[in-house]
Amino acid sequence: MTERAQVLECLADIDRLFLDLQEQVTSVRIVPAGLAFDQHKRTVRDMAEAAGKDVRLPIEGSHVEVDAAVIELIKDPLTHVIRNAVDHGIESAEARLAAGKDATGTVTLRASHDAGAILIEVADDGPGLDRERMDDCRE
Repeated sequence: MTERAQVLECLADIDRLFLDLQEQVTSVRIVPAGLAFDQHKRTVRDMAEAAGKDVRLPIEGSHVEVDAAVIELIKDPLTHVIRNAVDHGIESAEARLAAGKDATGTVTLRASHDAGAILIEVADDGPGLDRERMDDCRE
């Protein structure tokens, strides 16, 4: 084997090792979304208690794998959105009952795959946005 062929073979070996190492490092950084989402149960419980509301937090897609760095980056914004959902999205038990709803509100935290991307969704079963009030604010 020529010296050039040996160098090319070594480079190919190094490339394979690098790719293998990269896969291993990536697999270490991947965590199930449920591990990150579980911490928000306390946030919802504490916020609901402070607001005098009864709110449940179902978690969907706990098994979806997410890079731990991404989880860390979205932690604070996700907490903010969840707090807003409990504080502003869920009505009081009385208002919910008057609207024909269960007295207990629901904020759903969901992770899913979509075309190679990971979607993180927060949804509540409150009344939705007050379009008239929003239009009044624009004027």
